Amino acid sequence: MTVFEIEETKRFMQCLLKEELFDDFRLLQLDLKTFVHFSVDGKGIETEDPFPFVPWLQVKPAIVRLVQGSKPPGYLKVVFAVSPEATASILEKSGKELSESIQGFTLTILYENGQLRITTGTNYRTFVSDKTGERVFDQSMRRFLQKNALAAFPPEAP
Repeated sequence: MTVFEIEETKRFMQCLLKEELFDDFRLLQLDLKTFVHFSVDGKGIETEDPFPFVPWLQVKPAIVRLVQGSKPPGYLKVVFAVSPEATASILEKSGKELSESIQGFTLTILYENGQLRITTGTNYRTFVSDKTGERVFDQSMRRFLQKNALAAFPPEAP
């Protein structure tokens, strides 16, 4: 698990709400406090998909309508799941057989008190002492954020 502090809140929100950068992530949960508290469960209602969470692309327009205006929301929490295909690709890069122990990866975006943080998460099927898969995902997210100019980081330790 890694927590990334996002300094360019406006740029990040632009990418989240108006661009396609997060469209392939699946929505697990969303909580939004504007003039009222909205809570969204990302589980699809009519789906036979073994991974039943809706793509952010499908929910995003409704959320954009809720947050439109000049005043930022008081609170926003979005929990994304990485698709099974992307999870398999990330695990493949580790060079180890981890698909039996790791079920998937999550990304939690939290905007509160004017601060924006992203936290990575790993869902395990079984207990493992080897955190290689978790580290690979954290590094993958670091590269994703850097490549899209969403966060600045100190150089990685050798």
